[in-house]
Amino acid sequence: MHWFVAVVLGLLIVPRPVSARDDPYRVTVDVGDSIRLLASEDPFDREPAEILLSSLGQSALPALRAALEKEDEATRIGVVEVLGSSDAEGVGSVLLERAQKDSSVGVRVAAINVLISRDDPEAAEVVPDALASDDPRFYRAAFGGCGKYCVSVEQLDRIVDFVFTEPLVSINGPRGALVRAMSVPSQRDAVLAAIERTAGPRLEEGDVDRRLRAAMLFSDFDDPRATSTLLLALDHDVPTMLRLQSIVALGRLGDADTAEQIGAALDSMPAGLRPAGCKALLILAGRGVAGAQAQARERGCPGSK
Repeated sequence: MHWFVAVVLGLLIVPRPVSARDDPYRVTVDVGDSIRLLASEDPFDREPAEILLSSLGQSALPALRAALEKEDEATRIGVVEVLGSSDAEGVGSVLLERAQKDSSVGVRVAAINVLISRDDPEAAEVVPDALASDDPRFYRAAFGGCGKYCVSVEQLDRIVDFVFTEPLVSINGPRGALVRAMSVPSQRDAVLAAIERTAGPRLEEGDVDRRLRAAMLFSDFDDPRATSTLLLALDHDVPTMLRLQSIVALGRLGDADTAEQIGAALDSMPAGLRPAGCKALLILAGRGVAGAQAQARERGCPGSK
């Protein structure tokens, strides 16, 4: 019923139908108010407008293009998002123009994200440039498309380097880009070479934070060299988020000795880290690692049998 109500509301907000002069069976509508509602923070206003404009398809494209030239930033971002769900001819070109030339960084980033989400070929024109930017808003947007469009030696090295320079809350962006790039068989060797070249030396650095970041990256590709470094997260005073992610990553690579060490660490582990330790043990148990299930059960981990 939700979609039905939304469509009805969408139709109700369309003002002033005007019959076309040359055909009594054709009706044109003024969608100006609907376009401006795209900037609303209230979903009860915005969503019906989005549904209506998307449903109009090709016929709405001229109005949406006009809005991109004259409306405020919030409305233009809303228009870009509506175009993301449109199958109208020429949408890719419109989005590319916004991604390259809009006066607002917010609109340009939104257009890049939509081009990537649509898997639009036009994304190839903007994703590499976004990755090369020094503006985090651009290069973070690029990560979503870099698995496909950023595969030169220089680009891959830059993505790996971001694992060490991005805030912890953002490092899954470059990690995900590398995983997606690796999923293309022809790119696998190049991705592995970039990780070895840029992250490999950092596995041995004195700084535990950087060592753990490198180890998490190697764990994404099931490289056992990460295990000994990831174990540092059990008892080293590094940021909590880094410890959480590192401990969970142990579940991907660890063996029976790893399970025993995690189990022993759980006895004195801060309450906030215990879920990560339990999750690592359960992942190990799911892989059939000897002793992991017993360690989880002995420590009272939820889900252990």
